[in-house]
Amino acid sequence: MGAMNILKTVGLIGRDGVLSKSSPGVFIQGLLVYGRNGQEIFRRNLDPDFYREAFLYSLKHDIPLVAYCGDRCLTLFDHPLVEAVHSVYCEPKAEIMPTVESLLAAAEIQKRLNLFSMEHQKEMVSNCCLIIWELLQRRSWQLAMEKMALKCSGWLGLELLSAMDQRRQKLLLM
Repeated sequence: MGAMNILKTVGLIGRDGVLSKSSPGVFIQGLLVYGRNGQEIFRRNLDPDFYREAFLYSLKHDIPLVAYCGDRCLTLFDHPLVEAVHSVYCEPKAEIMPTVESLLAAAEIQKRLNLFSMEHQKEMVSNCCLIIWELLQRRSWQLAMEKMALKCSGWLGLELLSAMDQRRQKLLLM
């Protein structure tokens, strides 16, 4: 989890820090939510049957990806863009899995991030994204430079407020 890793580098993690494993928090864009005392109150995982085909496509076409699995990241092969997720964004270093099936069996996946170089961006969008678009009818996705995130729809990170007896009006999104 990038936020915890970044705060750890400046000493703001732990019982007296800004963030700890025993305090409330919203992670992986709201797909993992922890309440008081760090207990998990919400988790949304991706459907492995749907993503199996997308992972196979990525492997066949050498499109690097990162699967977010709680505090772990998984990938199918090493690539500079996969390394950048760790070195630039302070996410956990991606563990390389030997097959799509082993990746799907290793952990429950909350989010999948496709990575692509800028020179392949146009080709990626026109070929891969538009093919996958039809499959994503009820899925959420986010496209930014060099990456496309596929995640579950129905962001329910606001469950944390209910668990803490807080009103939604008190939430400030940045």
